Amino acid sequence: MCQDGACAVAKKIYYGWVVVGVAFTTLGAVVGVRSVLPLFFSTLTSEFGWARSSLSAAMSIHSLTYGGMQPLVGRLADRWGAKTIILSGVFLEGLVMLALPNATEVWHIYLYYGVLLSVGYACAAATANTMMVAPWFTFKRGLAISISSAGFPVGQIVFNPLAIYLILVYGWRGTSSILALVLLLAIWPAVLLLARKPPSPPLAIPNPAGTAAKVLAENTSQTPATAPVPPEPPRHWRQKFFWHLAISNAVNGVGALMVLTHLPSLGADLSLEATLIALVLTVLGIANTAGTLLAGPLTDRWGAERVLTFLFASRTLGLILLSLSSVFQASATALIYLAAIFFGLTYFSISPVNGAVATSTYGPRAGTVFGWLILFFQVAGALGAYLAGLAYDHLGGYTEVFMFTAIASGAICLSWLKPGTKPARAAKKISRN
Repeated sequence: MCQDGACAVAKKIYYGWVVVGVAFTTLGAVVGVRSVLPLFFSTLTSEFGWARSSLSAAMSIHSLTYGGMQPLVGRLADRWGAKTIILSGVFLEGLVMLALPNATEVWHIYLYYGVLLSVGYACAAATANTMMVAPWFTFKRGLAISISSAGFPVGQIVFNPLAIYLILVYGWRGTSSILALVLLLAIWPAVLLLARKPPSPPLAIPNPAGTAAKVLAENTSQTPATAPVPPEPPRHWRQKFFWHLAISNAVNGVGALMVLTHLPSLGADLSLEATLIALVLTVLGIANTAGTLLAGPLTDRWGAERVLTFLFASRTLGLILLSLSSVFQASATALIYLAAIFFGLTYFSISPVNGAVATSTYGPRAGTVFGWLILFFQVAGALGAYLAGLAYDHLGGYTEVFMFTAIASGAICLSWLKPGTKPARAAKKISRN
């Protein structure tokens, strides 16, 4: 029995928010566990004599495997349900972390981390996570996806210092085993206990004919119970809107992974102290969390076009500031701090916008489409990180490559520059979720 006040509160809590909480925790855990391998590098090098370049290759294999898995993960989530895919991913990632302490050859790291853990992480991360949350909401879908997606930066903020402490106390093998138990004994049961299916009829009504903002407005102008189901939409490959999203995500990936890979090196080239570079990365992480939390609710209120215009404008400004930091070295510290803020606002915040757009526009195929968008991000991002290094080797700096990427980002910003559509006020009176 519960007290009347407690029962009243329980009745007011929409179950979708429970799903959001579990999704946030799950994403934070799988991202945090996935991000600890670089923290093992020094210990592995000392123990086995493996070169840093050999260990770094595991990160490249991981990135390609993760990106290549996304369309398949999205399709499986559409067919079998996101919860099933996430359970499989968390379980596999936990098993791999249990097996990792048995590694004695560098190819074991490639197999365990580069391939197997990447498959598990791909199943439990952004695509399936977003598809698990999105069907529970219509009017606050962007907000819900933003909150669950914030698990990405928060997981790194929490797990990195935790892993450093555990390595000092228990070593890298003990740390790997402890993190495995977190996934298997805490995260996996939490996902298992969730209700599998969202409310029926589904809250996502596909309408591929409209742009993102129009689709969101149309979805929020009718109740889920009475909304007509439109005819089967054409395949996303045939739609200009899909390619607009895909190219935008590719440019997003180029800038994101280019900066994250080379920002510490840029700071070192400008003779910034290591503590200052670490502080810049912290500022970037805080801005990233803020941007991720704000992007979804702003999409609900303003429409996707306006939000994407703002995000790519912020990305463009951040890249320009980074480019200028090498030219105006006397002001380099201030320029890099400002760049970290403007760039950080955009790093992961485009993902919840894509999730809301994909769900509203493509309905039962949303997972597949979202998976392809992440693949475009990963492949283009890997290319961007490589090209920035190549440009540095030939030009002796990052000024030109950052400025060129800023121009590409600015072009994407202008391509989304069109009036958005706000949800109808009358619709908000029907439901608050």
